[in-house]
Amino acid sequence: HSPPARIALDGARFFWCHECMEASDIGGALASITAGPGANDVVSYGSYRKILKLFPSTLWSVRHGKVLLTIWGSFPVMLGVLYWRKRAARKRYAEEDKKRAEQEALEGTTPEAAPAKPRTKDFIPKLKRILSIIFPTLFSKSGVYITIYTLVLCSRVWITIKIANLVGSLGSLMGKRDFIEMFKTQGYFALWCYPAALSNTLMKFFEKKIALQFRTDLTESLHKSYFKNNTFYEMKRDGKLDSIDQRMTADVEQFSKTLTFVYGHILKPVLDALFLSHSLGKLMGFQQLFMFFGYFFGMNKLLSTIKPNFSRLVTEKQRLEGLYRTDHARVIHNAEEIALVGGAQREHEIASASYNLLDAQEAKGLVQHFGMDLLDGYVMKYGGSMMAYSAIIPSVFINWAGMNSQQATQHYITSTTMLLSLGNALKDILLSYKEVAVLEGLTERVHQLYSEIDRIEDKIKAKQQGKKDGINNGTIIRSKEIDYIELNDVDIYTPDGLNHLVSKLSMKIEPGHHLLLEGRNGTGKSSLFRTMGELWPLREGTIKLPLKSEMYFISQNSYMCPGTLRDQLTYPEHITKSTPELDAKLAKLLSMVDLDNMLKRFSWDSVCKWQSILSGGEKQRIVIARLYYHKPKFGILDECTSAISLEMEHGIFQQAKDLGITLISIAHSKELRRHHTHLLRFDGAGKCSFGYLNDLLEDEEEEVEEKAEETKVEESQ
Repeated sequence: HSPPARIALDGARFFWCHECMEASDIGGALASITAGPGANDVVSYGSYRKILKLFPSTLWSVRHGKVLLTIWGSFPVMLGVLYWRKRAARKRYAEEDKKRAEQEALEGTTPEAAPAKPRTKDFIPKLKRILSIIFPTLFSKSGVYITIYTLVLCSRVWITIKIANLVGSLGSLMGKRDFIEMFKTQGYFALWCYPAALSNTLMKFFEKKIALQFRTDLTESLHKSYFKNNTFYEMKRDGKLDSIDQRMTADVEQFSKTLTFVYGHILKPVLDALFLSHSLGKLMGFQQLFMFFGYFFGMNKLLSTIKPNFSRLVTEKQRLEGLYRTDHARVIHNAEEIALVGGAQREHEIASASYNLLDAQEAKGLVQHFGMDLLDGYVMKYGGSMMAYSAIIPSVFINWAGMNSQQATQHYITSTTMLLSLGNALKDILLSYKEVAVLEGLTERVHQLYSEIDRIEDKIKAKQQGKKDGINNGTIIRSKEIDYIELNDVDIYTPDGLNHLVSKLSMKIEPGHHLLLEGRNGTGKSSLFRTMGELWPLREGTIKLPLKSEMYFISQNSYMCPGTLRDQLTYPEHITKSTPELDAKLAKLLSMVDLDNMLKRFSWDSVCKWQSILSGGEKQRIVIARLYYHKPKFGILDECTSAISLEMEHGIFQQAKDLGITLISIAHSKELRRHHTHLLRFDGAGKCSFGYLNDLLEDEEEEVEEKAEETKVEESQ
């Protein structure tokens, strides 16, 4: 056209016509900018907008362009379908939550928190509560590690910008063919790679270290409350929170890792975005940056309308993991009973059904993640790269007017490197919702654990005070001046208060008064022991007891603790450093319960799975040896000799009496009556008879004789 309006760019091979908006190859690289009528004949923003308008028609003129535009045109339809599916899933979740709540109400349990997505206004306070445990002060271990980690992240961003500038310098020197300077710059680049590698390694190290410290802080906090005042027992008996072991271990570990990951992988891209935006603003202007930012935030808003409820997927997956884990724990705990009755196939079906539910949930999550990862990858990652090049075009053409070949190449490479890094940072920020959703679900489960512990602790405090809503009016008095056990008008209930087992029980047991409890199963014998042990609430009456150290309870199940053979005899006392005198004493105790051969099989420091390798009779005799070791004033025995021979039982009871231990026993064998002086008989109707054993037995014989006489009279008539 005339007059010619053209521009030739150094290092480029294009002839540009403003009137027809076409570029032609003119061949060869020009040494400098040559212009037509004016030196300011460069591509303007108005021209850039015209180019963008021609972009769709240009693509439509080629085959691959038509395919691309067709795919882009189908996006609104695809987004509409995904949005409709999200709404349908929301309704389905609501129905599932309603059914679960109705089922749990029918079973008489408090519904567990539904695995619905935690609302942000609920999520933030719950997370703050957990963070207050992790960060009690800024100068705590976690606070110091986070501070160092943040400084490392800041240094990493600064190093990234420095390396981007060096990359641009290398590109410009290569275009200039100044190999001497290029090699010098390459040396600087190699030197900067050392702090870059160090910062990357430190980031990974502190990310793992912080996650470990978070878990340590949470675990110590949970253990402190969980094992205080028998909270663990109350939670197990209460049964309102499932998979406590999973929450205490796997959930806390996963929460700690995810929290650290979210912090680092949000803070780093935020710092990247701030520093890179500042550098790019000075390098290429802020107008292109605003367009770049607008694309990312616009696409993020669009994708947020269709993203699935990832937090619900996480919470539901963790719940099903807990159920599957519980199935296997139940099989291990009851392995003998299951094997004896041939229940392996049924347990196989139950465990497989639990796993199938978990597998279906995992598959569902994978499909939903696949769809969103596909959209996120194309729109955010590769779409961001396309926007980076679109934003760099105006900067290149505007700034090249006053640049030589070396400066133009350096400007292009530096800007492109930084802009692509900025795109990755924005992508990481906007796609962090996936990990935040995982964190929401884990926060919900860990917070439920803390809330349940708090509820149980409040319940225990109310029980210790003797009152709770005017129901638990009983009083338990312990004192070192009390060397007896006395019950006055005691009513025994099950913990839920629904079953009244014993009414107005009064008795006093002095040292040396050995008491035997008799009665049918379920009449309240073990319940009396649990009430005396303060595991069950006392609703009515008064119980006077000696100090806990003067009473030792042995239940029906013989518990073997993790540790050495010595630990089995001294439990719950732990001996860190033994002496020959102590070992000799323990050996004598083993001999008293006919377990001399244990020292031939094991040493005192042997550590084994005692619960598995010892027989039932051996475990019961070891527990009796514990009783001898602690030598309390009162030994509370709940059918703890059922796997021991009658001859051995007689010896055990006599030895305990010889050691000065007053026995309070539950036993079904009438042969053991000889070792007791008093009898407490439960009739199953809420009444008990207490007195001297011989007197009650004489009364029982008289009643039997009277009934026999009455029967004879009736038969004669």
